[in-house]
Parts: sequence; C-alpha cells; structure tokens
Amino acid sequence: MFKGIVREGELRRWAPWAGMVLLILLAAALETSMEGVCWDKDTARAAKIDEAAGCFEFWFNRYQTLIGALVTLVAAGIAWIGLKRQLERADEQIDVARRQGLIALLPALDQRAENATRVYSLAAALGMNAIRTKEAARTTLQYAFALRQNFESNTNLAADIYVYRHQVERYRVEISAFSERIEQFTIEWHRGLFGPDGRYHCEKIWASLTGVLDTHQDAMNKLSDTGSALPRSDLEFMAALDAAAKIDQRGFILSDLGFDIPLRGLEHTVVEIERERDRCRDASRI
Repeated sequence: MFKGIVREGELRRWAPWAGMVLLILLAAALETSMEGVCWDKDTARAAKIDEAAGCFEFWFNRYQTLIGALVTLVAAGIAWIGLKRQLERADEQIDVARRQGLIALLPALDQRAENATRVYSLAAALGMNAIRTKEAARTTLQYAFALRQNFESNTNLAADIYVYRHQVERYRVEISAFSERIEQFTIEWHRGLFGPDGRYHCEKIWASLTGVLDTHQDAMNKLSDTGSALPRSDLEFMAALDAAAKIDQRGFILSDLGFDIPLRGLEHTVVEIERERDRCRDASRI
C-alpha cells in the first residue's frame, strides 16, 4: 500500500516509532475517556483507583499484560514482514541461478538433440538403401538365371553377357553405398548421448544391417566370377552361373524384429530427447 509513498525499508524502519506513538495516543484517549471514573470519588474508592499514583498508572497497571502482548505482536509482525521479504529475495536469486544453469545447459541439449535426429535420419535412410540393394540383387540374380537357362541356345549371347555384367556392376555399387552408409551410421550413433535405451536400439539396427550387408557381400563374391570382364570358357561361366542361382535371397530382407521395431524405438527416444530440450528451453524463459 505504501510502496509508491515511501522507499523500500523506510516503512520497516519507522514502524516501531509509529507503534509507540499510537500507543501513547491510545493511552491519552483512555485517560480522557476514563476521567469520569477517576474523578468520581465513590467509584474511584470502589475500584481502588485512589491507591494508585494516578488514573493513568491504575489503568496501565491493570492492562499492562495486554499492552505488552500487543507490542510483542506488532514487533513480531514487523519482523515477519522483513523475513518474508528476505525469503522472497532469496527465492528470486535461486530462480535466477536456476535459469542461468538451464541456459548454460541448452547448447549441450541442442547438440544432443541434433545428433539424435541425424542418427535417426541415417537409420531410416539405411532402410531405403537396404531395399535398393535388395532389388539390385534380385534383378542381378534374375539376369543370371535367364542367362543360364538359355546359354546354349542364345543367339545374342555376347550382348546378353555384357548387359548381365553391367547389372552385376550396378549391384556392386549399391553394396558399396550400403556399406558406406552403415559405417557413417556407426560413427554417428557412437557419438550420441542416447542413454541405455537409445544405444540398445542402435545396436539392434546395426546388427540387422550388417547381417544383411554380409549376405550381399557373400552373394557378390559368388557373382564376381560371372561379372568379371576377363575371358572365360563356357563351362566355367555356366558353373559360375549355377553357383549364383543357388544364392539364398531371404538374407537380403530386413526383419521387423531386427530393424523396424528398433527403428520405432529409436524414434521414440529421439522425441523424448527433443522434449527434454524444449522443456529446458521453456523453463529458462520463465
């Protein structure tokens, strides 16, 4: 109420003096109001007022306990006001320190969220790489099977072998790109501070991807004999095509348990990391 009138601290400094003045005025008012009682001899004698040094002393002695209690209550109220303001200032300082701590933490949380998002993006892109590599493998093996079936009766054998070797090379390029992406993913997720859940999902994804990559590399080792541009005898070439036809294509497929489910788990982890970063940023602004 007095904030706009007196400076901070002035009210607390002058409040005890104001209280004393108030008590003096109250005593004077009581003295005046009780004059009739004090001056009436019969009443004064009955109340034993005439035994005191005066009317004021009589009433003061009679109510000094109440007056002392009131003074103590006023003093306690003034002390509580001061203590409350000190506590409010301490709370403000603690809040400022907390916000400063959160602000200092934000760069690390931003970096963590950025890294987590990048790792998830690489993992999702690797799913597409796995599909492209799988399609390149199937197309290559279809070419190998068709070439072997019509090898003896093919009147355009040289041209078909050229197309087939071009497809083998395309498959090799897809495997190389797939391998490089897996290596990049491995480097990035080892940098990330995902916690145990995030690391678990990344390890599952990595194991699934490397298993599929190993299958493709084994297939390419078998196809290398047929994909080579070096001259070969017809029997050797047909034997290499027969070996390529026996490649098991089931190993080219990423399983739901090994890839899709861990990928969804990694996505959930990334969302939680971003939410934690956003909560920290919001709290630092309050």
